[in-house]
Amino acid sequence: MRPGKTVQFIRVAHKIDGLKTHRREVEPLFSVAKKTGCGSPLLVTDHERETISQHGFTIEVRPAREWLLTVRRNKMRKMKFELAEDKT
Repeated sequence: MRPGKTVQFIRVAHKIDGLKTHRREVEPLFSVAKKTGCGSPLLVTDHERETISQHGFTIEVRPAREWLLTVRRNKMRKMKFELAEDKT
């Protein structure tokens, strides 16, 4: 990682409804957050949505469709902002 560069750790799983699967998918995100100080790890799933707080960190679990729409919306906002800057 480069200093000053924003990094978000993202893990993808189809579903995390079983205890064993939930632990397997979530624990590595807490581990990397603890090692790097990244405060906003994300777990993208097929349909599940929850917020998991543990070890002083919070993992957001979001459905893939919702996450992709958010990414697209943010990208469009950035493009509009850059276009507005170019006009000045």
